[in-house]
Amino acid sequence: MHESSKSIDRREALRRAALLLGGAISAPTIAAVLAGCEARSAEGERWSPRALTPEQGDLVAAIADQIIPRTDTPGARDVGVHRFIDTMLAEYYSTDERSAFLAGLADVDASARSASGQSFVRLSPSRQRDILLPFDAEAYRGATRQLFFRSMKELTLLGYYTSEAGATRELKYARVPGRFDGCVPFATVGRAWSV
Repeated sequence: MHESSKSIDRREALRRAALLLGGAISAPTIAAVLAGCEARSAEGERWSPRALTPEQGDLVAAIADQIIPRTDTPGARDVGVHRFIDTMLAEYYSTDERSAFLAGLADVDASARSASGQSFVRLSPSRQRDILLPFDAEAYRGATRQLFFRSMKELTLLGYYTSEAGATRELKYARVPGRFDGCVPFATVGRAWSV
């Protein structure tokens, strides 16, 4: 989680991320957030992944950007989700969990190469989405390949929504929320609010 004077505490960020994920967060992920897992390199600084190769880091960043692309708010790559995932893999995942995650990354890249003859990161964003659609469709059916994508989505959402931009700009964090107005049309709100 990224620290700032406007940031929320780790427990609150974890609670919000759990709500976004329907309450399903793995034990290593919970431990990492409570311990303050963060991408340690500052933006603009040369980043050296610890659990991933540089190519795998680029692949993680490209997949994360498909999960949370840049819109009027920063995307997953912009807030350093790939660095967060690398830290998670290096410090909080067991060897078996890390190996399964890396095998899933290899599977995504192999699917891209099989479909187009190019690596996933070299494809256009629309072709990248096409490659990820089958992974996403089967993410919760329990097969090994799909468990990877479920973990990838979990880590991306957690890394994003515990970043300052995710927690305050995307969710419009209000430190002291106003009164409760039930049954407000979504169009008047404009975006989901974190509480």
